[in-house]
Amino acid sequence: MKPGGKTMEKRRNWRLVVSTLLLASCLAATACSSSTNGTGNVGATNVASETNKASAGKKESTGDKIDPLGKYDPPINVSVATLIDQATKFRDGESIENNNWMTAYREQLGIKVNYNWTVTGTIEQYNQKLNITIASNELPDFVTVNAMQMKQMAESGQLAELNEVYEKYASPLSKSIFEYDATALNSAKIDGKLMGLPFVSALPDNAPMLFIRTDWLKALGLPEPKTMDDLFAIMDAFTNRDPDGNQRKDTYGLALTKGLYEMPGLKGFFNAYHAYPTLWVKDDAGKTVYGEVMPQMKAALAKLQALYKSGQIDPEFGVKDAGKLYEEIAMGKFGVFFGLDWAPIVIKAGKISNPKMEWKAFPLPSIDGKVAKASTPFNVSQYVVARKGAKNPEAVMKMMNLSVEKLFGESAEPEVYSTGKDGIAIHKYRLFQLEHPLKNLNQSLHIQAALAGSNPSALNAAEKLTYQRILDYQAGDLSQWSTERVFGIGGAFSILDEYTKNNRLLLSEYVGTSTPTMVDKKATLDKMEQEVFTKIIMGTSTMDEFDKYVDNWHRLGGSKITEEVNKALSKSR
Repeated sequence: MKPGGKTMEKRRNWRLVVSTLLLASCLAATACSSSTNGTGNVGATNVASETNKASAGKKESTGDKIDPLGKYDPPINVSVATLIDQATKFRDGESIENNNWMTAYREQLGIKVNYNWTVTGTIEQYNQKLNITIASNELPDFVTVNAMQMKQMAESGQLAELNEVYEKYASPLSKSIFEYDATALNSAKIDGKLMGLPFVSALPDNAPMLFIRTDWLKALGLPEPKTMDDLFAIMDAFTNRDPDGNQRKDTYGLALTKGLYEMPGLKGFFNAYHAYPTLWVKDDAGKTVYGEVMPQMKAALAKLQALYKSGQIDPEFGVKDAGKLYEEIAMGKFGVFFGLDWAPIVIKAGKISNPKMEWKAFPLPSIDGKVAKASTPFNVSQYVVARKGAKNPEAVMKMMNLSVEKLFGESAEPEVYSTGKDGIAIHKYRLFQLEHPLKNLNQSLHIQAALAGSNPSALNAAEKLTYQRILDYQAGDLSQWSTERVFGIGGAFSILDEYTKNNRLLLSEYVGTSTPTMVDKKATLDKMEQEVFTKIIMGTSTMDEFDKYVDNWHRLGGSKITEEVNKALSKSR
């Protein structure tokens, strides 16, 4: 499972591909299709051909011709396990076992899904339960894992190989997504064998951007920021000059969570200092190094320590998760945060309760005038794997085919399978996720063009839905404010478009599977980093602790990991 040389080069130069694809998509908008994903994002490039027309409901073909969406007759049963996001909501009478997606699997594919177990909570809680399941070898037919878990399970002989399943059963639409950038599919291969199916997600969407309360800027007579020094002045004013006008000192300049890199978090802040935590990047000597130990991190941490000391950071940030922080942002406690394109969706309650509240997305400013690039992690973090001995391993591919067809294909039904008129995020109930890397960016450009005056009839069904919701907001429906702030003119995707056009996205040099020392040491190193950086920010440790941390990181396994990463990269070139 090594990153291929040609594929790595393709990823480093993907901006050129994006520009070409965007031009083509603008010339042929009717060839694009889209839907809402788990973050509320909408859109996908539909490259399905005439051979990929909806075939759900047909019986499974016999002989050499296989229908990727054929129905099992008689029906089959498959077992799964899943994580249920704490924010997931169900309509009356519905549940994770009873919803539109479970009905589609059963009625259109002839697949009855049985849950061995579910976890409602965080990914950490899910992984704890999953690791116990892996250790006991009491696996369901299909389960979602990370790269490290997949490698461990493959080495233990617990997984079925999926090469034949993919080649025979992947629909043309699924294959077009998987094979747009071979890095994703290659990341699921171990010794040339496909051991899982990657959950490919939109690529630029994971790049951080800056969000600022512009109604507070207006109230205090402050200009929009162009540099980090401008931002520091804004954060100071938001902390000390009563931006909400309630005659109390109860606001903070910068919002961050205990997770540090969990959004709303500090990746964008560090990027402004040209530091790239969680990425493997080139140093001045051309060697690939891990972002957390870059010297630029120290300067950024020193500034965060100063901001904390001056009261511009909530002293309780160390005990607050993202959900709690977004609630407090919506309540009007913070005026600045670094987040992802979907952030307005989770703070729209603030706009509804306070119509004067206004947030705007900005590109990352720079600390020194040199353009700040936004860190863009590998767009695969999870895989679905099949238990060795599963009776129908191909069923997982069929369920994934149905997912992309009903969200992005010619028979897409966004209000049935994505987001309902009542705002319920139905897409969260699907088991296996797959989306084109450029889907949301393409969709946003189509919608913005329609808003600017082009013919909206060229939009596909899902795009028209988003377009109409923006018109509803413009007509006074505050519940659609977040849709406009994400996809509308000047919204979050306008920032990602600017990043793309101006080569401001930085991808990790290494996207291969976990190296042997990563498997053994990375969790310990990550925990050490979290503890040291939090103490530095809060001022309970001096800046000298960063230098000690770097030394300890190398001594406790980091040097070996770096050696393994560079060795893998040298073989792939």
